[in-house]
Amino acid sequence: MLSLAAPMPASFQPEIREGERVRPSEFRGDVRNLPRDVSSAQRNTFSRRPLEHDLPVPATKQVLPGVQPTTASTTGTSTQTVQGPLAPMPGPSTSFNGMNYNANGAGHPPDTVGDVGPNHFVQAVNTSVGIYDKATGAALATFTFDGLWSGAGTGTPCDTDHGGDPTVIYDPQHDRFIVADFSWADIQNGPYYECIAVSKTSNPVSGGWWRYAFRADDAAHPWFPDYPKMGIWPDGLYMTTNMFDCLDSACNSAHYREARAYALNIDDLVNGATLRSVVADTNSSRFSLLPSNYRGAAPPAGRENLMVAESGTLYAWEVYKFHVDYAPLTSARPTQYPSLLVMIPTPWLIGR
Repeated sequence: MLSLAAPMPASFQPEIREGERVRPSEFRGDVRNLPRDVSSAQRNTFSRRPLEHDLPVPATKQVLPGVQPTTASTTGTSTQTVQGPLAPMPGPSTSFNGMNYNANGAGHPPDTVGDVGPNHFVQAVNTSVGIYDKATGAALATFTFDGLWSGAGTGTPCDTDHGGDPTVIYDPQHDRFIVADFSWADIQNGPYYECIAVSKTSNPVSGGWWRYAFRADDAAHPWFPDYPKMGIWPDGLYMTTNMFDCLDSACNSAHYREARAYALNIDDLVNGATLRSVVADTNSSRFSLLPSNYRGAAPPAGRENLMVAESGTLYAWEVYKFHVDYAPLTSARPTQYPSLLVMIPTPWLIGR
């Protein structure tokens, strides 16, 4: 891995503001009592999801200025080599069956995701969630997103309709699981929501859940927030999306608008408080910005969340710092929101 200086692109001018505050709905039950299987109606509804959206692959990319590309010589050696690890990746410590399409799935691909805590493995596919005993692999519960959100009373599409692209993430700081997917009533025009459920205790089976229907677009950026990805940081649940402007009623045709980044206050999420958040619009062609997610020792106090995107023009990774301040604007701070999303001018990280 090489660290090299690169100029700050003048085109990167993010817009940052306080997000809409969200009050949670509480699920007090045991998820083992929720519907286990996907109904035919749910599967039929899910079949009308939009096509997968992507950006055209650039015809060519350039080597990062100052880097000598690896080339073969007449002696068989190269001008630049990077030695990777020689040891093979170890096998899994345990293996067991997860959910299956006939009972729990709809749509292809299933968008399978999952994360592990001290005692549980939580899996999600487009329509359902499964909770497993980490030690034995025993299925403790399977249930649908529709079932978890039934009766939530948020007044949003999260109450009745779920569109897939699930995420599962474990918060080691609070010993909580966070499970989410997206939802809308009108995919062409929005509004669009991320339906975020947070386990109230370390027991995701019977400990209850907080449910937050978080609007992921807004009136000034009324675009479909595709490909949501999440990372845990000491001060927040960080999320990124690719924002597409849907051009037809099924969103099978769409224009890419920008990558969007979010920070959701983690203390609010795990305590069932009114959720504070910060939203950053990159206003750029960056695509698939991904947040960092810590494991083991927490990052130093005050360390910004690092976000990474593949350069569209260079063989390089673009790295960004997202600094968040959840305090609202007041008369003492009427003109500047003290959160910041910046591209790190040095280093840029490149791989061989």
